[in-house]
Amino acid sequence: MIYFVIGMMIGSLYAIVMGPTTLENTKAAMTLHTFHPVFFIIGIAIVFGLEKIKAISE
Repeated sequence: MIYFVIGMMIGSLYAIVMGPTTLENTKAAMTLHTFHPVFFIIGIAIVFGLEKIKAISE
């Protein structure tokens, strides 16, 4: 399941970079100016935390 989620995240990079095109009021595409590394690090920490919990529970 984790590989499925990672695959979906990698597959969605195109949509993230290009921005949503099907919305009525489109938003600007993600740039280095709008990228927040804090949230990226939080996401990584959540994934590793879930893996630790899984390892402990087994």
